[in-house]
Amino acid sequence: MPIRLELFNSSEAFHFLLLKNIADSFVGLGLWLGERLKQAQAAHRATALIPIVWIQGGAVSAWIDTKQWNSLQPTKADVGFGAHLS
Repeated sequence: MPIRLELFNSSEAFHFLLLKNIADSFVGLGLWLGERLKQAQAAHRATALIPIVWIQGGAVSAWIDTKQWNSLQPTKADVGFGAHLS
């Protein structure tokens, strides 16, 4: 049985209420998403400079932002691997 579109077009009040509810839902969703975006941006700003550390193949590897390069200078010269063996 085909659907007659005239039935839907004849009820303007139905359309108005339906579209109003949909529009109100999107307005509320937009407000909620705006607040979530602000929270996500604040969390990103607070944690952006924390170095990321991974365990790969049993070894620790890290990625450090270019702003943090040379921030942890050793206090003495590096000792080679052979010095530890003797």
